[in-house]
Amino acid sequence: MIGRATAPSGIIREFAASATYPVKIFENESNLGSAANFERAIRLCEGNLIALSDQDDIWYPIRLQRSEQELTAHPEAGLVFSDADVHQ
Repeated sequence: MIGRATAPSGIIREFAASATYPVKIFENESNLGSAANFERAIRLCEGNLIALSDQDDIWYPIRLQRSEQELTAHPEAGLVFSDADVHQ
């Protein structure tokens, strides 16, 4: 998770403490703006695969598994994406 130092860090730290998976928190000294914040977040990633999710995204439970399967089956691919279901 990445965000400004002035964000409600107590909520983020509570989430990290209760998550069943590792959560790393990186705080910016100032508001970088969305593009610079996004670039910093990508640079901080350590895994072989990166899955992006905006604050309003809702994923089907199988989304990551299917994405990994497609990337493994097609190593020449640089990314995978899917259609969207729009809920109103």
